[in-house]
Amino acid sequence: DVTVPDNTRMPPDRQFAKAWRLKNAGTCTWTTGYAFIFDSGAQMGGPASQALTEDVLPGATVDVSVILMTPSSAGTYRGNWKLRNELGEAFALADGEPFHVQLVVSP
Repeated sequence: DVTVPDNTRMPPDRQFAKAWRLKNAGTCTWTTGYAFIFDSGAQMGGPASQALTEDVLPGATVDVSVILMTPSSAGTYRGNWKLRNELGEAFALADGEPFHVQLVVSP
C-alpha cells in the first residue's frame, strides 16, 4: 500500500485515491497493453479497468492508483484487484492473491 492502509477509517460518501506499489516478479515485461482490473468485492465506484501508463520490466516496481468513493453505509469493505495482460488473461501477484483496498466506513 502506498496510500490508505488496510482498515483505514473513513466517512461515508468520500472520494479518495488508492495507490499500490506492485512488483513484476515474473519474466515478461508488463507493457502499456496491460491493465489493472477490478476483480471482486466492493468496487467503490472504481473503473472496471485502467491501463498501465508505463512499461514495467521484470524485477521492477510500479505505482498504480485509482480514484474510489467510500460506500454510503457503515461497515468494512474490501475490493480486490488483479492485472490483465495483453491477451486479456487476468492474474494475481506472485503470492497468488489479488491486491486490495480494505477500509472501515463509519460516520
